[in-house]
Amino acid sequence: IRELRTSLEVILEDKPCPVVMITSSSPEDGKTFVTANLAASWAISGKRVVVVSGDLRRPRIEHALLVDAGSPGVKDLAALDRREEFQSTTGPAHVINGITDSLTEIPDGRESVPGGKGSSRWVFPQMRSRPLASQQDVVAALKPTRVVGLSLLPSGGVATNSSELLNSVGMKAVMERLGSYADVVLVDSPPLMAVADAAILSTRERATRDDRR
Repeated sequence: IRELRTSLEVILEDKPCPVVMITSSSPEDGKTFVTANLAASWAISGKRVVVVSGDLRRPRIEHALLVDAGSPGVKDLAALDRREEFQSTTGPAHVINGITDSLTEIPDGRESVPGGKGSSRWVFPQMRSRPLASQQDVVAALKPTRVVGLSLLPSGGVATNSSELLNSVGMKAVMERLGSYADVVLVDSPPLMAVADAAILSTRERATRDDRR
């Protein structure tokens, strides 16, 4: 583990806050073991290290670091960019011009419109975005471990929509916040051959690295 850490330090020497994603080709290859011990080795050397529990389908790093996997975590913080419906307005169907398939019909036979005796009224959902996770939100979600200088951002629980969460603007914001806080960020990710989540996480790691150049 120390030799691996030293090799990575040489490769990442010019990076202000390196983000290292640990993965494997298939489950049970030992990637979580490597992540936990590599993170501990870096923390013992005097670095401020954050481990991200990036396997939202089968989170295991919490068990390895003896940390509670509860909320808030990756699942909660990454979801903060999701758009939500907050109010609806209605309008006569004849103004929609044939794009009513995705809308909700409310029968209203009493209203007359040009060319007909009655009409339907349609719900137009209005959307708003919740704010992205702030630096304070992300730091507050970090869980201390038994190793001084080593913190864990837990998964927050199993997510059924893990690919969407990891590919979200919210996840990108979380990684950027961690990059501003820690000396080293390690991501314990799912196996490459099993699901697409690891490939998605790798793009988030590259985006964080490129934004800090």
